[in-house]
Amino acid sequence: EPLTGRVQIDEAWVGGVEKTKVRSDWTKCMVVVAVEIREINDPDPNFPDDPNAGVLRLVAGRARLAVIPDNKAETLLPWVAKNVTPGSIIETDGHKGYDGLRAMGYKVETILASSHGKKTGMNLTMVGLVTNNLKRWLLGTHKGAVRSQHDGAARRFVAAARFHADVAVLDQIQAADAVFAAEAVQSGE
Repeated sequence: EPLTGRVQIDEAWVGGVEKTKVRSDWTKCMVVVAVEIREINDPDPNFPDDPNAGVLRLVAGRARLAVIPDNKAETLLPWVAKNVTPGSIIETDGHKGYDGLRAMGYKVETILASSHGKKTGMNLTMVGLVTNNLKRWLLGTHKGAVRSQHDGAARRFVAAARFHADVAVLDQIQAADAVFAAEAVQSGE
């Protein structure tokens, strides 16, 4: 089921090592991340007796991740169309690969981390949360998996991060484990 409502989308380099400053030499791979933003209205602790007083809290909802070959529009736009419902509000960092989203029926909001060389104090916090958790998980579980293993590892991370463990999710984790193990054996690791 596609993500809906307010969704943050960004790309990140994950796994592997940076042996040189030339990205094509890296064993890292690019991952696109989309995260729903959910709003939770908690009671305001300053006004506990007022049922209308509340504190709005933003939390990460469902997420989608995929390994992608590049961050060009030809790659990003079809992925967004497959994973996010048209009419949703998409928050991006203003990368040109997302320029066609409005024409596809999405509302787009740009959040710039820096402008004219100065930090704005704004960022895509939910995408950062999921990306950082993915990087930590890859380091801890797969010791910084190599490029060929990332797609299965990213799928496994999303399945493992779900809050409820039903049979279908457990089957997905086991299937991803089998694919990951087979890829590791084939690559001689």
